[in-house]
Amino acid sequence: MVIFTGTFEAPLIFGANIDTAHNNNVRRYLHADLSNMTIKLKYTYEEIQQLSSNLPTPTHAFHMFDGWYTSESGGTKITASNPITPSTNITLYAQWLGSAVVTFDANGGVGSMSNEKFGNTAQPISANTFYRSGYGFVGWNTEPDGSGTSYNDKESVTITENTTLYAQWEPFHSGTDYFYAKGSVCFVGTDERIVNSGIKLFSSSNYNRNFEIYYDFIELYGSNVNQAVLMNTKDETGSPYPGAVNRMQDTTKLQIKVDRATGTGNSYQSNQHETITFASLKNVRMIRINGKIYYSVNGGTFKETLDFTNYESTAVSEVEVAFGGAIRPNGTKLRPLRGVLANMYVGFIDDSITLADYENGYTAPRTGAASTSAHDNTSTLAVPKTLLTKLQTKQLSTATPTVMPTITPAATPTVTPTITPAAIPTVTPTITPAATPTVTLTAMPTTTPTVTPTETSTATPTTMPK
Repeated sequence: MVIFTGTFEAPLIFGANIDTAHNNNVRRYLHADLSNMTIKLKYTYEEIQQLSSNLPTPTHAFHMFDGWYTSESGGTKITASNPITPSTNITLYAQWLGSAVVTFDANGGVGSMSNEKFGNTAQPISANTFYRSGYGFVGWNTEPDGSGTSYNDKESVTITENTTLYAQWEPFHSGTDYFYAKGSVCFVGTDERIVNSGIKLFSSSNYNRNFEIYYDFIELYGSNVNQAVLMNTKDETGSPYPGAVNRMQDTTKLQIKVDRATGTGNSYQSNQHETITFASLKNVRMIRINGKIYYSVNGGTFKETLDFTNYESTAVSEVEVAFGGAIRPNGTKLRPLRGVLANMYVGFIDDSITLADYENGYTAPRTGAASTSAHDNTSTLAVPKTLLTKLQTKQLSTATPTVMPTITPAATPTVTPTITPAAIPTVTPTITPAATPTVTLTAMPTTTPTVTPTETSTATPTTMPK
């Protein structure tokens, strides 16, 4: 046995070599099987005493550390309250519990997700791919009804026991003049998942009304069909009609395009604004204020697209706003998206709302259409003070106010119970060494530097130095 009297920082590795002189590059991989790999460390008696109260915690991929024991299976567990006092060399064995398996339940939705293994280190939950028609995904919970522990999608967590995570859903909210899909929808490039808001922004009865369209962009999945659509309210069949579309220019860029029909509808003006890379895309808002259409990305400045103030009322469109694809007036669906969008909204807004209001942080209430109420309980943005004053002024009435009598209830005495806990004795463990001369201890852990189990293990004892 070789005894090192100096130190060096290179970690121990089996089946390869680490070059510490060149950024710890791993090289010279072995193409063979190894077994019974063992490390022997030599400790003094004083070091063993210290280890008893400060044992390190090893890690094992997808397994949970149970503790240090005097035997590979069973034996005595060594802790600060149960220290070791060896008189001869001793080997400590790391014992492991099986990995925790997380099962995903669609909870009323459709689709499939593979089980995921967790250990005693934090890792992200797999991204949701379930889908439920008419619902938005709002997170995970350990109980179907949401009464258990909640987790966000892709949240980094530590799960130490077998667990089933149930998808949590919230139904789409809609009315005559608005549509709101709270939560996220996973689009997989199929027509049936295209979300139809049912709102016609450019119909004969609506073409002159102000509106807001909004959605959060989450991510894309792999390749998409040519010009896959994130949001569409435009018919591209026959003669061009007014409308807007947000679609993929390629696999990296979003194209925002707004068209309007003029005259009899046989000619049109198109304004294709800047393309935006998906890597920098966070959310998209498109509004119509006093005949002009603007858009904003990532909460930035609103940019004007086209002036719709004077287009012909005969050039109308029956297209309903759709997310994750396009829907023509005849019901044909096309250009489905592969990716995730969230918090999709479309609705009409009151004529009193101005561009300055939006630039100051206003967002349309998600509870109804053409609302002038300043009490928006579902909005994520605050209503600016200038707009709040305006809206409150509109609600003033000349009616004589009703004066309500003041009722002063009798005082309710406050009773504070006194709880005297029983004294908790202090226990100080005594460690009695077997001998004071130098004693050597050999810790023989079995190292498993990069282990990825293929199935759940109940107990895989691994000897780790302690």
